[in-house]
Amino acid sequence: MEINSIDGPHACGLLSTRGACPRKRPDWSAHHIHELLVANDSWAGHRLRTDAACIRASAADSILRLIPADRASLKVFFVQFPESGNTEATESRSLPSASRVVALDLGSRNFKAVLGELQDRRIVTRLLDKRLVGLGADVAANQGIISEETLDRARTALAELKSVCEREGSTEILAVATRAVRAARNSGDVLAVARELGLTVEIATGEREAELGYLAATNGEAGRLVCELGSQSMQLAWRRSGPIESISIAAGYERVYAKFIGDADDFTHARNAYTSYLDHELRDLPTDSDDLIGIAMNTMACFVTGRQKSEVTDCYLSHASIRMKVQELAALTKFEFDSLKSITAKVDKVLPGLILFEHMLERTGHERGFIANPELPVGLIIEYFQGAVTR
Repeated sequence: MEINSIDGPHACGLLSTRGACPRKRPDWSAHHIHELLVANDSWAGHRLRTDAACIRASAADSILRLIPADRASLKVFFVQFPESGNTEATESRSLPSASRVVALDLGSRNFKAVLGELQDRRIVTRLLDKRLVGLGADVAANQGIISEETLDRARTALAELKSVCEREGSTEILAVATRAVRAARNSGDVLAVARELGLTVEIATGEREAELGYLAATNGEAGRLVCELGSQSMQLAWRRSGPIESISIAAGYERVYAKFIGDADDFTHARNAYTSYLDHELRDLPTDSDDLIGIAMNTMACFVTGRQKSEVTDCYLSHASIRMKVQELAALTKFEFDSLKSITAKVDKVLPGLILFEHMLERTGHERGFIANPELPVGLIIEYFQGAVTR
């Protein structure tokens, strides 16, 4: 479970219960009072009043004990309302007509459905279901064409996810397709399949995908730099005081591994080659961010630390621990490096992610980076309810 804030005139900070590692430690004043709504099937309507100055890592543990273990996918977004000050802007905002919305992600590998609910000015999100479809592999294998067989899988997956949405009572369904559909020569066939089911799908540009990832990871708060290395593309996004800015590069971990790492004789040569590529492609990164956040890099963090995913997700990974792993890999002989590549689970994702995250830490000067695993559709939900993206 995560306890997060939404972006807005009175947004508070962002906490995570996993490992009790706060993503942000805001300077809250003691007179601010919060009312946290725990909203799930068996605990609907339960409220916890607490002094805002005490809601830090220790409070995260207390809140976690209130939630049944089987509700680990629940996320609560809450707003801070000070006892004094002008709240007119917040009070007068018109809310969307639907208090329940489902966002679908037509990803390169999986299709996912995430439910978002607006309850007493709070957004609660929950992963409903996902289906393996494999659009990206099909596009790569068939010269940019999604086969009829894969389109049938997509049709079945969307129909099943739509049924899940309807059972949840959602009055609106949002949908976004990412890199695989964007790159497909017959992307219109995917849109046609969706229309058959009464769904309208946005094909996101790489920059738009990065914006949604930023929203999902930060709730729109400024001062963050977010990087994600997907199977087909890499997205980076940041926000200073204005709109979210972003970069998208059509070089996901599959391509990076095949081009720079898979056939390399040793880790040092692979690292130098990929780092040179990153230097060329990422010339204009901001260096003044408050935090670096890596999306979907928990497998890499497990490799670096030797810990389980539950122990590294929503926690910080230090630059020092990455340096130690890099030194260990650099000392491997060709035979040892080849052996490591053959036995390491998801090595095509792990090694590119390690090199990228090390590069980002060095470029930005951060001594640690936060490992997050938000679902992309959460960005759509936050945007729908709060209008947090300026495009």
